Amino acid sequence: MTESKGQSRIGFRGRGRGRLKLLEGYVVVDFTALLAGPFGTNILSVLGATVIKIEPVTGEGLRQHNPPWMTKDGTKIDSRPENDEHWVTVRFLKHNAGKQSVAIDIKNPDGLGALHQIIRHADAFIHNFKPAAVARLHITGPELQAINSRLVYVALDGLGRYVDTETADIPVIDYTAQALSGVMALTGDPDGSPTTVGFAIGDIAGGIYAAIAVLAGLLSRDGHRKAAHGSALSVSMLGALSSMVWDKPIDGIASWNLRREKDRPGYGLAGVTKPAPVLMKMFQSADGKWLYLCGFTQDQMRRIVDAVGIADDVAAKANDAPGNDYVDVEAAVEAWVKSLNRDEARRRLIAKGVSVWPVQTPVDIMADSRFRDAFLYEVEHPTYGPTGMFNVVSPIVSEDAVDYGSDRPAPLLGQQTREVLRDLAGMATEEIDALAKAGVVHEAKARSQDEEDVD
Repeated sequence: MTESKGQSRIGFRGRGRGRLKLLEGYVVVDFTALLAGPFGTNILSVLGATVIKIEPVTGEGLRQHNPPWMTKDGTKIDSRPENDEHWVTVRFLKHNAGKQSVAIDIKNPDGLGALHQIIRHADAFIHNFKPAAVARLHITGPELQAINSRLVYVALDGLGRYVDTETADIPVIDYTAQALSGVMALTGDPDGSPTTVGFAIGDIAGGIYAAIAVLAGLLSRDGHRKAAHGSALSVSMLGALSSMVWDKPIDGIASWNLRREKDRPGYGLAGVTKPAPVLMKMFQSADGKWLYLCGFTQDQMRRIVDAVGIADDVAAKANDAPGNDYVDVEAAVEAWVKSLNRDEARRRLIAKGVSVWPVQTPVDIMADSRFRDAFLYEVEHPTYGPTGMFNVVSPIVSEDAVDYGSDRPAPLLGQQTREVLRDLAGMATEEIDALAKAGVVHEAKARSQDEEDVD
């Protein structure tokens, strides 16, 4: 499934991104930047849609934002490469693989006209810009749906309905959504300060919901409803992340208070009034590594007690004790795990049928060949080939090999500008040449023979 440019830098034999053909024939215009939007449109690309990434002629921000950068000499970790037109961050390569890049200055009336020509032939349009910028650029839902009434229009922003006049122009990032949704308050040591999650969960949640919104719009238009017009939908990072935090049917505030209480370590969000005892917590072993123990049923608790060898009077509390009387059982498990190396403790627990899992670091994951083979593929640069860095294969899997299509790496800036304007938008060669000469559009330049010989 992978169209490889060369041999892996590290001898890795990946399976590609797992690109399916389920959305084959659908055209999605991707006017997003950085992480949230590109993450969502990457899902659509993996599902087989033709995703046309509209970029300014200077390139989308993630091409340049934060190391490492990939160049013909390999991955540059600490400094931007010089004299290399094709340099790009590895993060951009990850989230934009398989897409087509069209570089247009849509602030120029001729550039906006070229975008409109693409919109006429598109099925969906998605952006992640603030409403004021969208209005200024003339890419609002009514404006684009006036050009193509069947267009599914999805706006992804930071705060959604939470925004007010004071915050309308303030930048919103992933940490904003983490703070406002309660994620920070729920994360970290109950005795410590609120903590951010270790990855951009707000961006990713927003991107996933945006992809779902596109799919729902397409299904509404083309499914049993056969709608004459496309939908206009919106998603916010804050709304998406909040939907994941507030998942309890009971009073959320009571649950949160329970999570923060010092005298119930590890009890988490199990309940409010006389709950069944559970033990769902991380424990550190003698070698400094961590295990996550999932004692979420009474059967699992009996298995843990049996594996650890807890004294009868303490073990009795595993049967019907309320959570605040359960600290003795937890202390016994903690001491037992602390006396063993992680692998040995896990082996003994698994032998008793306990649900227990290693808390893996990136080093652990890369050493786990089974994980690599099942879930990872090697990221490729469109010019220089394999990067020696990994990304995650699509979690959506088909049992039918016919459903899978060929993979492509992320595009160079403007790599498909001419192709899309000519073949999709129907513009004449002379028209495109004039736009390129005026600097309204940008095309990726082919490498010289000298550069070809370097590979």
